[in-house]
Amino acid sequence: MSFEVFVGPLLAFALGAKFTMFLNSKSQTALSDLNARVEVVEQVSDIEEKRLAKLEETIEVIDKQTLSKMVSTMQPVATALKEIQAFVGLR
Repeated sequence: MSFEVFVGPLLAFALGAKFTMFLNSKSQTALSDLNARVEVVEQVSDIEEKRLAKLEETIEVIDKQTLSKMVSTMQPVATALKEIQAFVGLR
């Protein structure tokens, strides 16, 4: 039998195995880069969640202050309106 019958398949197997190992290492590198990016996105997401929570707390405080300011502003107007109605005789 000829020499090429044995050497050809062995050489093809060796080249295929080497190519598979190369692709595997390349995909592992890409996977580690992807994991690093996912960690960065998770950190940014956590920061944004904290900022959103702080903003919601600030909005609640502003709402409470606005309500109290509105009541304190409207109280003299309501008192004056009652006096006017009593003077005119509507009540």
